Amino acid sequence: MKNYTRHSLHTYTITQTAPVTWATTHETAGNIHDSGTDFSKSSQFLSFINDAVAFANISALFPAPGSAAAFQKEILAALDNSTLLPTLIPSSYDTVKAGYKAMYEVAATKFFGSDGNGGVEGARGVAQLEMLMSVISPGSVSVQAAMQHPYSIGRLWINTTDPFQEVLIDPGYYTHPAGGFPVILPSVFHAC
Repeated sequence: MKNYTRHSLHTYTITQTAPVTWATTHETAGNIHDSGTDFSKSSQFLSFINDAVAFANISALFPAPGSAAAFQKEILAALDNSTLLPTLIPSSYDTVKAGYKAMYEVAATKFFGSDGNGGVEGARGVAQLEMLMSVISPGSVSVQAAMQHPYSIGRLWINTTDPFQEVLIDPGYYTHPAGGFPVILPSVFHAC
């Protein structure tokens, strides 16, 4: 699922998410909202945030010994793959290439952790995945996973001199082999 959120004139947040939704016969916040009852319009109901958010770091996502480090090596190895590199870095300019490489290296070392387990002294690193559980839709419960530091990097073009015209956006989904990572996790929940 692709989500585009327009914030100001031409600033966009693009997230890559992978939702799983289950139908339920139990009452959800979405059912209460749609009921139109006095309670559904009350400050008590309207002030309640009916979802749960968790942020998972890489060592929690890959708990088997060495698996997080192997995933980290796969991310960095893509920069040395001559077949994949033109897809990852769609430019012939050395400064642009250096910028893209720096972004990948930061995501795979600083955010990920230099030892593949979150960095020094057993630290757990920065969260790589946001997981959202929601019951705000009538008759459904959903779990959604979104990469916080995606490895597939997009690009945009300014195609006019008019500052009020929108830019062209290529989100670059799945251009990096690790780009499908958030899609795998909800399928695990779906199988449970």
